Amino acid sequence: MGIGSALDLKYLARCEGASEDPLDDVVLEIKEVRDISEIPCLIRSQKFDPFRILIGQARIAYQPFHHLGYFMFREKNFWVHSWVQNYKELDLKTSCETIKDLQEIVYDIGVQLGRGHPKQIAAPLDFQLRQAQLRWLNEYSDNLIEACERLAFEVEYSWSEFSKKIRLVKGIGVEK
Repeated sequence: MGIGSALDLKYLARCEGASEDPLDDVVLEIKEVRDISEIPCLIRSQKFDPFRILIGQARIAYQPFHHLGYFMFREKNFWVHSWVQNYKELDLKTSCETIKDLQEIVYDIGVQLGRGHPKQIAAPLDFQLRQAQLRWLNEYSDNLIEACERLAFEVEYSWSEFSKKIRLVKGIGVEK
């Protein structure tokens, strides 16, 4: 579940809703907060802090998560939220059969990050921040296009390698 958290420890919990109707039940997703100290572009002092995830999710989610929180269990930090109604699980066999499928997923991720990255970090000057970003994009568009092409290649290659490893772990076998 999740591209960034595909190998993280996680649980699903189905909680009975207000009635006996299963359609008002709530599904909670509980994910371990993993160590991010090996990721050089992130702040290392927050490596196991679940609150950083709540802030990040609040900024990039299309709509706020319900039942959002965090807790410690067996010496591990976890964060929790209820699944959104439009959640769609990806499957390596069917969701990413073509590069076009992967491109759609990456585009959606880009939209979330593009909208959320500057959100609520410059208040009350959010508009000015967005204008400065647009000026920067215009000034460095050639460099940005080159970097995007390089990153697209790296993403496609990494996804291919990741898919092979997952198939090996699951015993599916790898095509040659």
